[in-house]
Amino acid sequence: MQIADIIHTQTKEHPMKRLAILTILAVAMLATTTLHAAKPLKVFILAGQSNMEGQGAIQVPQRNIDNWKNGKYKLTDEQIAAKLSGTLTNLVRNPDKKDRYAHIVDKEGRWIVRDDVWVYYNRGGTGLKKGDLTVGFGANDGKIGPEQPPFPRHPVRSPALSTAFTPKAIS
Repeated sequence: MQIADIIHTQTKEHPMKRLAILTILAVAMLATTTLHAAKPLKVFILAGQSNMEGQGAIQVPQRNIDNWKNGKYKLTDEQIAAKLSGTLTNLVRNPDKKDRYAHIVDKEGRWIVRDDVWVYYNRGGTGLKKGDLTVGFGANDGKIGPEQPPFPRHPVRSPALSTAFTPKAIS
């Protein structure tokens, strides 16, 4: 069992305790890495409430679009286009904005996986998600969190750890 899994298990009901432990570990890792390695470890701790869950849509499922158009909402094509304009998929395809977001897709249009940024994210009821940074680290696999644009735009040039949590209560 990895240390991150142990911390997750032991502090499941105490998000503030988890944040304190992860902060201490991050500082210890940073100090150790700085003293013993050629490159320092950069640690980004993203902490907050619902603003850190990651509600940015990657794309909207077709069933949602159909419901907006034919369901109880009866949205016009213009209203649906406005809803779709903020999705990450639309941003990388939009001629006016695609240059700004070109760094998160490869030449074939697949999402880039950043092996220089490692994410550890406890999504509460849906469980722990960890791995190299790519899209899908939001509140669910179809969403992005605050670690996405503009963070990945510039190379980190060293390993990094990013963690975010959403406390239910602060005591």
